[in-house]
Amino acid sequence: VLPYLEQQLEAIERGTAEIDYRTRLQELAQQRFNLTPRYQVVAVSGRDHEREFTQELLVGQQSHGVGSGPRKHAAAQQPARAALERLREE
Repeated sequence: VLPYLEQQLEAIERGTAEIDYRTRLQELAQQRFNLTPRYQVVAVSGRDHEREFTQELLVGQQSHGVGSGPRKHAAAQQPARAALERLREE
């Protein structure tokens, strides 16, 4: 575990650590609305080895955007980032 943590700390210090918008949005949504964001797959396209996932972000019953990517996690990052930025401005 220690080598992994050292690698993560070095990435943070260099400013190259990947930001997990899903986690940050979840924390903010739970704090502000007492709700957990949900990600719903709305489309899957491409061949088995070249899948493209499209997911919709819902907080409660309200849609906060749609994102696409080669993995479900990547598809969820786009709308999570946009929603997080929007909610921080409010």
